[in-house]
Amino acid sequence: MFRGMSCFAVFFLCLVCACFSASEGAAAERILQYDVVVQVREDASFLVTERIRVNVEGRKIRRGITRSYPVRQRLADGTLRHYGFTMLSARLDGEEVPFHVHLENLSLFAGVAVGRSDRLVPHGEHVYELRYTTDNHVRFFENHAEIYYNGIGFENVFPVEEASFRLELPGNAAPTRITAFTGKRGETGRDFRLENGSVTSSRTLMPGEGMTVVFAFDKNLVSLPPQSWANWAGEHRTLLLAAILGMLILYYLMLGHILKKSQGRHTVIPIFSPPKGMSPGFMASLRQMRFSALMLQADIMWLAVNGYLRMNMKDKKNVILEAVRIGRPARSGWILSLCDVLFSMFFPFSVDRLDLSDGSGRAALGNAYDSLQNYYSSWGRWTKHPFLGGLGAVLFGGMIIAVMPFVSSPASEFGGISEFFFFFTFLLFLMGLFLFALYRVWVMRKGWKRLAMSVAFLALEVGCMHILSAFVEPVDYIFVAVYAVGLGIAWVWSTHFLRVRTKQGAKEYAQVQGLEMYIRTAEKDRLAKINAPEDTLEKYEEILPYALALGCADAWQKRFAPLLAEVEYRPDWCATPDPLVTSTGYQSVFPAVQALSVAAGSVAAAAAAAAAAMSSSGSSSSSSGDSGFSSGGSSGGGSGGGGVGGW
Repeated sequence: MFRGMSCFAVFFLCLVCACFSASEGAAAERILQYDVVVQVREDASFLVTERIRVNVEGRKIRRGITRSYPVRQRLADGTLRHYGFTMLSARLDGEEVPFHVHLENLSLFAGVAVGRSDRLVPHGEHVYELRYTTDNHVRFFENHAEIYYNGIGFENVFPVEEASFRLELPGNAAPTRITAFTGKRGETGRDFRLENGSVTSSRTLMPGEGMTVVFAFDKNLVSLPPQSWANWAGEHRTLLLAAILGMLILYYLMLGHILKKSQGRHTVIPIFSPPKGMSPGFMASLRQMRFSALMLQADIMWLAVNGYLRMNMKDKKNVILEAVRIGRPARSGWILSLCDVLFSMFFPFSVDRLDLSDGSGRAALGNAYDSLQNYYSSWGRWTKHPFLGGLGAVLFGGMIIAVMPFVSSPASEFGGISEFFFFFTFLLFLMGLFLFALYRVWVMRKGWKRLAMSVAFLALEVGCMHILSAFVEPVDYIFVAVYAVGLGIAWVWSTHFLRVRTKQGAKEYAQVQGLEMYIRTAEKDRLAKINAPEDTLEKYEEILPYALALGCADAWQKRFAPLLAEVEYRPDWCATPDPLVTSTGYQSVFPAVQALSVAAGSVAAAAAAAAAAMSSSGSSSSSSGDSGFSSGGSSGGGSGGGGVGGW
């Protein structure tokens, strides 16, 4: 008995649900009829009339309907095509009703809300009639003109029981060819029929489905309109972005030239001894107007040749700096005084040995690099221009923002310009952070630690990039590359090149150039003309660190090679596994001294990394893409479209 009652209860419940579902289906909101009439004007623009008969049940349609219309279309080749859109009127059951058009700069769609915010639409069937103008939809081919148009859009919230599209040409001319596609985007359904030049759907179009029509006609019926700036920019996006990048580079080049000219000119004459009070490291910094590894490299060698430290390089894979603290009494007083200051930076307190193969030695050298930088900065011989450098970055960003509404850019996917700048600036910062960490690993580590840490950092970077790239599919590599290169140029120029020497710095730099002129003058007859002193071993050691600082150590070494071979030069400030001089002379001397430079350069690179770680053509209506009659034609492949919703 109970089993029979249970079966009856289940049957009754199913019957109630079925009746409820039937009533829901009967009362569902839907588009009963969607008729579109497009009048093609002689200037190739469209006057569009849409008659939309809907069933209103107060669910999604309460105060009226919404209509979205595509005003920008991203084509397969990365260009952006723009379409004009002007809403003219809206009617509900024959009476005028208000409408509001919402169009964002970077939005691909214009949104239209039709209806009164203070009045609900009665339930039942109602007819909306929308009229608007649009342009740039006519495609011109060699033998015909064509519209490839999404007559019924694919963003409709409601099913469309019946849809029709009619094209009216100037002078009541007839199309030469007509076809259509139905279904979802990319499909090639043929659920339509032709009735007196109109295309009518033969089945209900569900949400996400639409109807694309293709009409060919005599191209002499309409005129070719002039190309707008928006469409030129959209079609020549790569050229426009390259021009912005070029203007950024031109800005910094012109700014650098102006700053260089502002230093004035000083007469350069050869000098044969280092300028008083100027160490090789400071000379290198003054010449480059920045603190590079060469600064540390030159000062290490200066302290060595002046008897303050010894470079032990008997182990070819390692360098040890040993404090000797003797100084050379024959040197000038200012040289010994300045060497005392620099020596205290390398060997503070009771430290007398820096083994650069271990972490403590490299850390101590990093501290010395940092101290040298602060010491030379206090001399104030050049100044930076961060404001002018930052202005270039601001101008670059402004130009990018100005063209974003007209070119295809990732900002559309992010919802706005500010979101784009925040995301990609953070992305570039993260990439730079990983690259810097990887650089530190290669400079500061060796063996299995270098390999393991490199793999770990690379894995972290790839993982982060994979996670972040999920938010930007597909990735617009061209736009992102231009943005990254532009920011990189602005950063490099602002931090490394936009510097100008002070009046005193420019005067001292003229002396630097004079010493460089002497070092690079090798021929004896030319040396005689400038009254150069005699080449001696003392002169060789005195100038060698400065030649290194000025990047002309090769010329200096070549000039003194015969003398060094003749006296069998054995410097007490450097210990190497092989003799510096043999009977063969120059060929053996030069590589040895060059090896000193390479070794010191590697030391400086490690110190720099440690210090950084511590401080941490055609018209707008010209042909674009394939014809809708080609094998590539499909539903959703044309322009126009959008969808109908409720509010």
